[in-house]
Amino acid sequence: MAEGDVADAFIRGARAPSGAAERAATAGERIGYAAAARHLGIKVQTLRSMVHRRQVPHIRLGPQLVVFDVADLDEWMAACRVAPISPG
Repeated sequence: MAEGDVADAFIRGARAPSGAAERAATAGERIGYAAAARHLGIKVQTLRSMVHRRQVPHIRLGPQLVVFDVADLDEWMAACRVAPISPG
């Protein structure tokens, strides 16, 4: 089990059953690096860099344990949206 998947299982309070890592995250849920990276459509290493630079909302539970609130990620993504310039 990858490190991000271990954090995901820790947050849910149990080991993730096979295939559980592929399910979509729901609002209000707390997820680890692997699920958050999937949710955002980026690589885990990119997400780690963004956390290090405090560019993405996260919750630090310990020196190496970071979790993400899905609702916070969705809100952050909406705030990052750039409106297209209308022709004219």
